[in-house]
Amino acid sequence: MFPTIKMVEKSSSSDTSYLYLLEVDGLETKFVSTDNNLNRVDVLFRNPGLDSMDELEISLYDEVDGIVVSKSFSGLNFGDPYYARLDFNRISTSLGKEYTIVIRVKKIVNGKLQLQVGMKDGGVDFIHFYKNDLSLLSSYRMTIERIIGILRFQPIVLLLPLLMVLIFVW
Repeated sequence: MFPTIKMVEKSSSSDTSYLYLLEVDGLETKFVSTDNNLNRVDVLFRNPGLDSMDELEISLYDEVDGIVVSKSFSGLNFGDPYYARLDFNRISTSLGKEYTIVIRVKKIVNGKLQLQVGMKDGGVDFIHFYKNDLSLLSSYRMTIERIIGILRFQPIVLLLPLLMVLIFVW
């Protein structure tokens, strides 16, 4: 298997809570890109009962170039849970750059839409995606790097089952 998309979830490191859209107008969250080829950001929402009709705008800003993408959403299109997806052209030099996600309320109809936020920092919970080249050589190189990373940081998880099998076979 050759990986072509890398996904990094911000919400996986802490507990989460939910804020109603009324409470989050102008909420900003900054993050630093962990890889090159950033091409998508998903912001996490809840729409209990699937009956929200609220409208909002989500924007992604680059620290240098300004706005990368801005997209309007309606609660009528949101499931429960839902990922508001911001797709944009791949940014080949995104590694180490700081980006800002901004949530702006356009229209509150019934106020039922909820945004998932982190308990520790109160920032927006989101997932950012990196689309790598589809060449066989770069995919092979990434696979080897990922295997080496796993072996470096999780040797006990991989070696313990191997040792158990060797002991039982011997």
